[in-house]
Amino acid sequence: MINYRNFFLSSKKILELEKIVHEALGQALKDLEEGVRTSKELSTESLQKLIEKSEELLLKRKALMETLPEPDTLTEVLKAKGTREEKRAILPLIKKVKEIVRENEERAQNVQNLGSFANQLAGSLIGIFHSARHGVSKKYTGSGTVEESYHPTRKDSFIKKV
Repeated sequence: MINYRNFFLSSKKILELEKIVHEALGQALKDLEEGVRTSKELSTESLQKLIEKSEELLLKRKALMETLPEPDTLTEVLKAKGTREEKRAILPLIKKVKEIVRENEERAQNVQNLGSFANQLAGSLIGIFHSARHGVSKKYTGSGTVEESYHPTRKDSFIKKV
């Protein structure tokens, strides 16, 4: 027989830690999204540690849930077996963690989109500088013929100096 009081106490501790970790991840993602560098200087190592801690807590919570005789969610178990005080303490925490995770997923998608755009922009600039460096550019047209573009010489131009 499972002791639900200990189960809920352990769940609450894990959720509180998850909330802290996800808030830290959210702040890091927000800083990346806004292009801000914090005094701690965001590093891949610190982000990796936060992600690893989040995954570790998730595994702990899953292991705790596996101790239950029936495969339910924490919310369902809490509603069925929890006291009024446990519900009052844990349900808002569950809601808050879910909200933070959802916001983090949106921020991560924004950061990913921003990185993709930056990569495309850099590739385009490299292509422009490369074509400007050469006097003749050749390309195939849709019909399979070769088309040449001639650029005037740029002995003293800005691109030549760069």
